[in-house]
Amino acid sequence: TLPRIYALDHPTNTPYFIDTAARIYREVVKDVSLSFAYGDMKLDWLADLQCSELVVALIKHAYEDASLDIVRIGEIFKTSLRESINITDADVLVLAGNLLTAIGFDFAGCKILTNDSVSYMCRVKTLKILTLDGCIEITDDGLKPLEMLAGQLEVLSLAGLTHISDDGLDQIGRKSFALKILNVNNCPNVTHNMLILFAKRNKFLSTIHASATYITDEGMTQLCNHMSEQHLTSLDISFCRAVTDYSIVSLAQACPNLLRLNLCGLSRVTTQSMRALISKCWYLKTINLEDMFLVTDDTFYFDREGDGRPQAEAAFLRQLNKIIFRDCVNLTDSGFQAICDRCRKVDSVSLRGCDKLTDQTLRNMYYISPIEGPNSFASTIRVLDISFCHNITADAILDLLNKGLGIEDYYSE
Repeated sequence: TLPRIYALDHPTNTPYFIDTAARIYREVVKDVSLSFAYGDMKLDWLADLQCSELVVALIKHAYEDASLDIVRIGEIFKTSLRESINITDADVLVLAGNLLTAIGFDFAGCKILTNDSVSYMCRVKTLKILTLDGCIEITDDGLKPLEMLAGQLEVLSLAGLTHISDDGLDQIGRKSFALKILNVNNCPNVTHNMLILFAKRNKFLSTIHASATYITDEGMTQLCNHMSEQHLTSLDISFCRAVTDYSIVSLAQACPNLLRLNLCGLSRVTTQSMRALISKCWYLKTINLEDMFLVTDDTFYFDREGDGRPQAEAAFLRQLNKIIFRDCVNLTDSGFQAICDRCRKVDSVSLRGCDKLTDQTLRNMYYISPIEGPNSFASTIRVLDISFCHNITADAILDLLNKGLGIEDYYSE
């Protein structure tokens, strides 16, 4: 337990301390009398692993989950802001040979893993969760072994795999039916055709992340026809540059239960479709409209002529708790006032680069409405980013901060 006592195994440590912790752990588990020292599972095989980060992560898991059902290597080291973890194919082979009842592997950030690692993972017949984000050496050929496990996969995350395409995902999509989360963010060779296939086959799909993939309006409309109105709660189509108002209107009609929506960089989408979307998606908690310069103030005012339902007006914007409006250059004080008037659950706001906002926006944040009182919009905010808002003065910022609110993280130019 010495590495834990002296924090040698903390993910943010330098390689020297991580290596030291790993050497101690290896020596302990090699001792027959101590092989169960870190839980109810025999871990003598850890001595065969080459990667120190992997040894440390597994010992951490053994303390928390004796069965090592889900091995979250990427999650543990993500907090340390490391760009990569030096896990090798040989390490994955050791894992697959000794964790035969594991249900999930998270290898996000393990950039040197190759196609061989995927084939080794497929030896674990109970596999349901697989995260390979940033494993950039994996190609279409490497995904083929996953076909045999496709029917039981519930989570498949392949973000940043630039060498995969529809060809590699085709048979997985055709044989899957239990998938709940699909992440192909930053896979530029994946198209809407493959997303449609997965949506058709997996009726309980709740999350589709497809940033910077190839999606057209026609493709998005077809996808909406197959996405579950009841189950889909999270969608990321940021930087899908071909998407226009037509797609957003289709989305509004098909998926009213969305909770999280990322539309960052959709420069062809206008206020007209966004207004319709927000009025129909009553439960939205997180919305990202970064760099959508055609979105104007009218987006955030309920359209009584277009939608006369009292319930829709009552629910409009009410559930938002995270707002990202970076570089929305046509957003003014008037538009943000509409948000301040309605939202009382927001804890994170990013207005970075919204040049037209002035001191009035900050005053609107702490204004207590006689209708919405006793709390203001700002009363729940923990994170506020107003950097590069050049028309907001230092005096207004100090005035806001001196209100005794609960703002914990604040960013300005």
